[in-house]
Amino acid sequence: MRILIEADWVVTPELQAVRNGFIVVEKGSIRELLKRRPEGRFDRFVKLEGILYPPFINAHTHLELSQVNFSPESFKDFFEWLLFIIGKRSTFTEQDVKEAVEKGARELLKSGTYLVGDISSFGISPSYRGPLRIIPFREFIGKEFRADEFEPPVSAHAVYSVSFEALKAIGKDSLERNYPFQIHLGESKEEQDFVRCRENRFERELYPLLGRKRYEKV
Repeated sequence: MRILIEADWVVTPELQAVRNGFIVVEKGSIRELLKRRPEGRFDRFVKLEGILYPPFINAHTHLELSQVNFSPESFKDFFEWLLFIIGKRSTFTEQDVKEAVEKGARELLKSGTYLVGDISSFGISPSYRGPLRIIPFREFIGKEFRADEFEPPVSAHAVYSVSFEALKAIGKDSLERNYPFQIHLGESKEEQDFVRCRENRFERELYPLLGRKRYEKV
């Protein structure tokens, strides 16, 4: 089937804006992007009012947390928010997480996002089969990383929640098997103090609540 689409504006993948542009679609794929109406017969013609553009990509999402509703203004700092998230996560059932993934996917699609790099803590988002395209990153938190226990790609959570040896192992594995990996980095000034082995709020406030200590000082 050949479809011709006209829009008030068409934005190309190279970010050029074409006024009153046309797109030719054949068998579900874009074949041409034109400034003038092309000749020939089309099975269908669609006229859109507005802007037609390539879908957005969100490189780092947490679909499994989409049911957590909060206003950023209600927290005084990063640590108050982090403790709130940790507390919420501990109450989730598997069904809660499944519903959160579906909700997050619907909201992303509605906003024009089609592809996401999603951080999966519960292992639920990789099973999503809807129209949103997901590249799931398995999240690792801990001291000892075993590559044979994790299906790549991998997300090392953060420098304060993953040991230095595990970070090296994940980096080495990603290079050897040629996959990308993600990490939360630079989210607070306290991370700088943490990696420099100075006094910091992770060790002073967060670790006691979690019942753990720093893995090592490097």
